[in-house]
Amino acid sequence: MPRGRYVATLLIALAIAAALSITYLAWIEPGDKSPPPQYEISQKEGQTVATNLLTGRIEHESGSASEVLQVVFRSLPDGGTVLVRSGEYELDESVELSGNTILRGEGIQNTVFTSENKGMLVVKDRSCVTLSDFRLVGSTAIYITADQTDVSGLLVRNVEATVTKDIGGAFTLAPNGRTISEVSFIDCHAIDGEAYGFLNIGSRGDSLVRNITYTNCTAVDNGLSSRSHDWTVGFDLGEMTDVDRMLLVNCTANNNWESGFHFEDDIESRHIVFENCVANGNGRNKPDPLYGAGFVLNGDTVLRNCTADENAKANLLVFGNPRTVAVEGGDL
Repeated sequence: MPRGRYVATLLIALAIAAALSITYLAWIEPGDKSPPPQYEISQKEGQTVATNLLTGRIEHESGSASEVLQVVFRSLPDGGTVLVRSGEYELDESVELSGNTILRGEGIQNTVFTSENKGMLVVKDRSCVTLSDFRLVGSTAIYITADQTDVSGLLVRNVEATVTKDIGGAFTLAPNGRTISEVSFIDCHAIDGEAYGFLNIGSRGDSLVRNITYTNCTAVDNGLSSRSHDWTVGFDLGEMTDVDRMLLVNCTANNNWESGFHFEDDIESRHIVFENCVANGNGRNKPDPLYGAGFVLNGDTVLRNCTADENAKANLLVFGNPRTVAVEGGDL
């Protein structure tokens, strides 16, 4: 073979080999990425056990469910999934979740977190967190707070709560001078509790909750026999925090101590929409309710096909400009 043809053939072969190498590396690269950690929390002979589902190894066990859960979440700085099997888990102290994580039970009738010591599930300065499929009973709650940085991308789904009066709210967003945004509550229920059902509360200036959605959520019979505060309502949607873009769909607030759906009159609320929401019988058990209403609003709100009946003082109260509240259908 002439030298020139040999060199040309060699160059072509080298080019093909290089291309195949690149293709191979591109093909195997996804397989080199480790899957996100997955843990299973279960109970065994009075102990709470954490099993790494990727290795099948038990990595931690203790008589304290809070201790086990906290160890697991601290081991997930880059995210992962924690599945809590059926059982009743006593939280003797609060557990802080890591960002980009999922905490999932096996349903509200099966996975139950209880506490006598304000052992809460806390999301503090962390984003992209999902909590789903469990029940809360006692001195416990879901508490989402932004202290040092803004928080976003949260989902709370299929959670039921019956909490005691030492808890501010069963489902709380607390933007302490920060912004909590892009939060969805789906099929969440605060029932027969002694605290607010859903509570959005700030503690410093510039607190804001934004793009918050509640779908198929209920707050019923809260604060009747005992309560954390004499103004206990079903949904306290704006307390010492401004609210921008909030949507409530198919939500119910019935028979709560003070009001059903409530915005304080000294905050700014913008772009609020209620669709197919119901507020009945609120304030009727309180001897002298201040509001005692189904819906307490302060403006820039649309109510579509919403109903309210037999509330103590009013079905609809507007403390802002009533011209900024539009009622489209329904019975208010």
